[in-house]
Amino acid sequence: ANLMELGELHDRLMKERGLPPLAALAVQEDLVTKGEAIRSLANLAVNPDVQILLLHENVVLPMIHALASGQSDECQKYAALCLANLATTPKLMVRVVQMGAVQPLVDLCGLEGAASECRT
Repeated sequence: ANLMELGELHDRLMKERGLPPLAALAVQEDLVTKGEAIRSLANLAVNPDVQILLLHENVVLPMIHALASGQSDECQKYAALCLANLATTPKLMVRVVQMGAVQPLVDLCGLEGAASECRT
């Protein structure tokens, strides 16, 4: 996940076809693996050149599931960040909303202790 903070590595990941396996890790049962994959995807989602590829890999649905599952605060935090990073243009916002992201985000903000995270 730390490597995906470096924008220059985004292209290399795409060229080496690393996105599909990374997206697959976001639905693993192991919460550490899932959390790191979701954090990596959140870091990738800041890149406008990668955003459409993330949508094509259907990463929104695993993010919604991570939000709704309540299994891990870290998974929820980075899933929300991934969705926020994806929704940077009106077209992408509509896609994220159409896929059902609003209600899990609203529900997350209603959880005890999450209110301060939702404001930031």
